[in-house]
Amino acid sequence: MYSQDYIIEDIYVYKVEKDRDSIFSKSFVGMTVKIVVTGAKTDLNMGEVLPIQVEYRDWQDNPLPDIVTPVFVTVKHSGDEPATLTLTPTDGKAEFDFISNAKGAFSINFASVELGCDSAVFNVEVK
Repeated sequence: MYSQDYIIEDIYVYKVEKDRDSIFSKSFVGMTVKIVVTGAKTDLNMGEVLPIQVEYRDWQDNPLPDIVTPVFVTVKHSGDEPATLTLTPTDGKAEFDFISNAKGAFSINFASVELGCDSAVFNVEVK
């Protein structure tokens, strides 16, 4: 009898397909925890404030309000040294205001080294 299920091994999620008790396929789905960027737009004008919110969620997209592990943010802009900051979540969420007085493409990376979770990247174009 064919079935499929999901298993968690350490911090990884796998999809397994099996016939009775024999597994014949095991594929990587993702990490058990991920960082999701919400409430952000991708284009803005110089000097305009862009509120960005990040949230910890599990692999099934459920909020994880008990996680307060810091989120490390790196903002990259062509020709500039990357800017970094650390956000401390409350109820699994953290936010900051992005503002730039320079035009161009910005790449904003959100990561949690301690959790080893999937990171998130958000791109912004400043006009």
